Amino acid sequence: MPITIYSFSYRKKPWPPNSPLFLDCRVLPNPHNDPKLRPLDGRSADVQNFLKQNSRTMGLIERGLQGLRNGRAAAFGCYGGRHRSVALAELLAVEARAVGISVHLEHLSLD
Repeated sequence: MPITIYSFSYRKKPWPPNSPLFLDCRVLPNPHNDPKLRPLDGRSADVQNFLKQNSRTMGLIERGLQGLRNGRAAAFGCYGGRHRSVALAELLAVEARAVGISVHLEHLSLD
């Protein structure tokens, strides 16, 4: 059975159910502030590459992967739920699948 990875906005509802491991992406630079990245969302390779340049990104993904290995859902949150949380959820899904963990993605705040 797949484990769910969520992305969400801290300022909007709904938030993820079932007490997942919450990972706060607000510590990362916000792609929203870059005019070239603003119209994109976290599914974009450009947004993901922008965030990979920050040393904290891989730490958050590793914490998420550790949670998945322990059978816990992971939930990445940021202010708007469009860039950072979506990108890290997508990146974690790639890492999880690479090590044989079945995952399901839910972007709760992505329009």
